[in-house]
Amino acid sequence: MAATVAAAIQQVSDQITKLSDVEVLIFEKLLVLEKAKPETAKRGSTADEVTARFRADGEAPPPSLSNILARMANRGVLEIGPEGPETRYLVVH
Repeated sequence: MAATVAAAIQQVSDQITKLSDVEVLIFEKLLVLEKAKPETAKRGSTADEVTARFRADGEAPPPSLSNILARMANRGVLEIGPEGPETRYLVVH
């Protein structure tokens, strides 16, 4: 079991070290949203919610935020949340 946990930790570490600076910043905003509202960890965050978090922190969201979130999901850094009217992104734990 320890080997499985170590492998999972290594996989997450590898994914994070491959993120661009903008992707790291987005990842951080997603973690802040999850910490502020634990239900967000289950349902995920929309691009609009991430944009609002950037603005609440006095920062401009990156251009093409939705495309960056989708790219991060395609690479396995984020998961796509439950289906609904908007795409939701969850941090892979």
